[in-house]
Amino acid sequence: MLLRATGWMAVPVMAEVVERLIHNGGLARQAKLKREKAALRDAIVRRVLKEWLPAAAAAPGFHTWLPLPAGRTLAALIAQAAQAGITLAPPGTLGRMESENLGVRLCLGAPATEADLERALIEIRQILEMAEAISFV
Repeated sequence: MLLRATGWMAVPVMAEVVERLIHNGGLARQAKLKREKAALRDAIVRRVLKEWLPAAAAAPGFHTWLPLPAGRTLAALIAQAAQAGITLAPPGTLGRMESENLGVRLCLGAPATEADLERALIEIRQILEMAEAISFV
């Protein structure tokens, strides 16, 4: 009963806000800004990690797939990133994957600034450039 009472319809004040945003062009401006931000962050990840990323197949978004480089294990990559203060999640929650398609999804929208994103990506690049540490296996 409680769920139905709280989710029966859109909250009227939010419906009014969205309607005004649609009519005054604010929603279109916000969508344009989001697309521009996604393109900017996609350009950063492509510049910093270019040799490890597949060719861009779709419009830029706030996530990109980083395939597991040959000779690396997923557990070691995740552990080394964690030591650098970067959280990488294994792809298990994204569905069953064949071993040749293993990798991690990079969330480009989480860092507060582009500078924070670039610092994290540079750290990931340095991890990818290192030989895998045996202690992580």
